[in-house]
Amino acid sequence: MIRKEQYKEEIKNIVADLWQISNSARGQMSSKPMHVLLYLLSGYKDGLFLSFEDRIKHHDFYFSQEVERVYESVEHYRDINPFYQDLINQIQPNILEGIIMFLLRLDLQFLNENFPKIFDSVLASSNERSDAGLGVNFQPLELSRFIVNLAELSDDAKVYNPFAGLASFSIYLKPSQSYFGQEIITSDWALGKLRLLAYGNKNTEYLNEDSIKSWDFTNKYDLIATRSPFQLKGSNLNNDFGKDSLSEFITKNGLNSLSDNGKLIIIFPQSFLSSSFPRDKQLKRDLLKNNLIETIVSLPGRILSYAAVNLSIIVLRKSQKHLAKIRMIDASSFIASS
Repeated sequence: MIRKEQYKEEIKNIVADLWQISNSARGQMSSKPMHVLLYLLSGYKDGLFLSFEDRIKHHDFYFSQEVERVYESVEHYRDINPFYQDLINQIQPNILEGIIMFLLRLDLQFLNENFPKIFDSVLASSNERSDAGLGVNFQPLELSRFIVNLAELSDDAKVYNPFAGLASFSIYLKPSQSYFGQEIITSDWALGKLRLLAYGNKNTEYLNEDSIKSWDFTNKYDLIATRSPFQLKGSNLNNDFGKDSLSEFITKNGLNSLSDNGKLIIIFPQSFLSSSFPRDKQLKRDLLKNNLIETIVSLPGRILSYAAVNLSIIVLRKSQKHLAKIRMIDASSFIASS
């Protein structure tokens, strides 16, 4: 029996090897080498390259054509394949061959048994390595789990995740709970789709959409979880939602899209709580007056690598039957190094 420590070491070694390949191939393949590596790793995990071993030495075997062929034959890769195939087409043939040969040496059983852990270990380590473009919207697993637990979801709950990033809130949902996410940045969406495949999430819909222009007003959700898109400037909004600020847009539409006992959980910059901006002040007054705030959680500083601001979680409830009390949690020191 392999000990837990050995499993961790094996995972660590695979992640390290992937980064070594990514770093050595940087500038010789695509602009997003680790994106490509995770896509190819996912395909190998699913057995797409098993037939290659017997045919590699044939004179008419071309890696790029064969890779494109096997991915096009699998339905669950079909919507993201154009994005990744464009990156693969930029890879020099000898580099692609080296990557595939590396993958074929990996233990397929071990990879299948530990793939979610390996996938998220790569994403997490990208923050430490300052790898631009990979994991830029990666949310710590502990934070995602904490927020899902705050929601106290029923087994058949429906979850909506606008501005979804890498589909982080889908990770801790039960198979019986449904998930609908939207992400406008194509590279993040494609990586999020791969992540959903890594976890084997079935009851999910995850679209490459603008949550501002395509907010789902047709369904009622038991949980709407999101983080305010910090990179979005006021000048980028183009008055798509009239006079409302982004905070108002998320809050008002979120509350309107909840089921009767649903919760809206938003990760806001902590400055929102003390903001003296007139529209923010009025929004907070309305939330207090209507007894909609259930919980406010202060998070540790720099918990998101891409947001150089302190953050808070605000939990809003649709039901007004509860006592007008707000649970305040100071989690600013709840952090431990691994």
